Amino acid sequence: MKRSEYIPFHEVPFGALPSVEGLGEDLNEFGYRTSEFQRTSELALLVIGDETTHAQPGTTSYAQIAGERISKVTGKSLQMWNLGLPGRGIDYITRTLLCSVDVLKPEYVLIHFPPPDRREFFRNDGKRLNYDASMKEASKKGSPAWKKLSTVDKIVLGHINELQNEQDDNANFLKSYKLIETMLDRRGISWGYSCAHQCEPLIHFLIEQGWLNKNKYLGTPLGSEIDHTSIGQAWAEKFAQ
Repeated sequence: MKRSEYIPFHEVPFGALPSVEGLGEDLNEFGYRTSEFQRTSELALLVIGDETTHAQPGTTSYAQIAGERISKVTGKSLQMWNLGLPGRGIDYITRTLLCSVDVLKPEYVLIHFPPPDRREFFRNDGKRLNYDASMKEASKKGSPAWKKLSTVDKIVLGHINELQNEQDDNANFLKSYKLIETMLDRRGISWGYSCAHQCEPLIHFLIEQGWLNKNKYLGTPLGSEIDHTSIGQAWAEKFAQ
């Protein structure tokens, strides 16, 4: 087996960030809707998550507000890298942090955990498939998104549909969280996490069980509407303490 066949290196490159197919305008060299990955300030904030972190084009996200507030509180210049992508889950977050933390060397990392049923699966040819529990209904109803998939992807996702369950999703979340926690703590990075409202019961349960660090938990921002301004300011205050 060739070295390149052991693992999809284009998705987990060592010493570099994986390129993505970003959405919207103002994408950097790697496809993220953020500034280029060159250090130009005293401090750096890396934020990562799903569509909540990515935010709508033309809007000011909580990540931007948090970065501005941290800069004001610390009295130092700060740049923010936003690696949020719509529809992504904790597999994407963990994989991307593994590749990016030692490259970008941020002083702060802010994570927004999506629903735990969002998973990644790599086919034998290295192609990545994004999965969430809605695929079950999509396959049954033959939705437009499902019809666009190739025959091979439909077969693969059909098998995942049979295997997917809450217990496995939650166990995967816990394993990924502990990897992230160890990675950031060992590097002395100040970090915190929030979560989607679907994830909140699991977060509180794992905190009560002692698995998750309650001091790193910044709360759940999702409701009927997201107030990016108040969220960004509140989270920045916790970071800058």
